[in-house]
Amino acid sequence: MSSGDTVWFEIDCGWITRAGADPAAELKRFADRIIAIQMKDMAPKGTTTEDGWAATGDGIIDWEKFVPLFRETKTEHIITEHDNPADWRRFARRSIEHIKALGL
Repeated sequence: MSSGDTVWFEIDCGWITRAGADPAAELKRFADRIIAIQMKDMAPKGTTTEDGWAATGDGIIDWEKFVPLFRETKTEHIITEHDNPADWRRFARRSIEHIKALGL
């Protein structure tokens, strides 16, 4: 790669949280490279249903505090994801409602 090449980044806030890291720090660190954000939410610790994931906004991640950081990135796409939803329609509806409520 030449010095003018950029590696773009799709950040996954859910996996960063699950790993015990801070999504805010990563959003700040890579803001100039982030072009997509995965708003994957975690259920409370110890939850085993749905593999410990939740609809965006129904989990433990404080999305409201991240919105200003999202706006500092080059994000073109917001993605909501769940690896094993019991009801994918409910997951999609709840996630979309929350994302819209955040003004995204």
